[in-house]
Amino acid sequence: MDKFHLPWLGGLSELAFLNISENKLEGEIPGSLHGCQSLKELDLDVNNLSGVIPEELSWLKNLTYLGLSLNRLTGELPSSLSNLMELTQLELAVNYFTGKIPPQLGALRKLELLYLHMNFLEGPVPAAISNCTALREISLLENLLSGEIPLELGAKLQNLQRLYMFNNKLSGRIPVTLCNLSQLTLLDLSINKLEGEVPAELGRLKSLEVLYFHSNKLGGGSSGNSSLSFLTALTNCSVLRKLHFASCLFRGNIPSSIGGLSKDLFYFNLMDNDITGSIPDAVGNLSNLISLYMSINYLEGKIPASIGNLGICRG
Repeated sequence: MDKFHLPWLGGLSELAFLNISENKLEGEIPGSLHGCQSLKELDLDVNNLSGVIPEELSWLKNLTYLGLSLNRLTGELPSSLSNLMELTQLELAVNYFTGKIPPQLGALRKLELLYLHMNFLEGPVPAAISNCTALREISLLENLLSGEIPLELGAKLQNLQRLYMFNNKLSGRIPVTLCNLSQLTLLDLSINKLEGEVPAELGRLKSLEVLYFHSNKLGGGSSGNSSLSFLTALTNCSVLRKLHFASCLFRGNIPSSIGGLSKDLFYFNLMDNDITGSIPDAVGNLSNLISLYMSINYLEGKIPASIGNLGICRG
């Protein structure tokens, strides 16, 4: 393996693009890179780089893309990254970063992609991230993040299309403000400690295609006859393709309104809940459904003949 020790790089003051991704480089990222003051894109993804992110990288004022994913980098995320005001993509995923997400990152008003997934980041999701109003995608999955999902994310990030937060330690309720994210196509809050009712207001997300809430405690504190009543609201989401609500403590009956869910729906998972009653005949209206999981519940009665209308049955 080659050490990333190239002191001459810092002398390339006119260098605008540097891509050394997908190699076997090891060692630390040289601070001398700060000499490349014209640098717009720095891609060091998929190497064996170690050590911390050098403070000097924050001096690269023209940088629009910083890719350090899939390395062996450690330490805390430097708050000085907030000095990279031209940054549109910040990709630091699949490393060994620890500590909290710096709220100073909220200063990156041009940021469109924020990839911090598969690290060891802890503490709350900073509400200041909502100041990055150009964000289209946030991936925080598989960290140790805790606390509640900030209300501000739904109030300000009107350009957000994909939000990945699964496999953390997030608690509290699903913010109703998320229903304001009119461009959202994917929302994954699975494998957390979320509780309370699923907001029916999510039915306002007309662009939503994928909704994953599995492995939370969302059915535990609901009122009324069924904690699945939000499914009726989701019939307004006409392009839904995948719904995953397994292991959420949902209880009560499956509403017959599920027959009005998107005709594009091909994956629907309700397994391992406390659902009672019968399978509604209206399930047969979901003609493109290929995967339907309802095991480990308390369903009773007959299997509706309409099941034969499903894509999974037509082969």
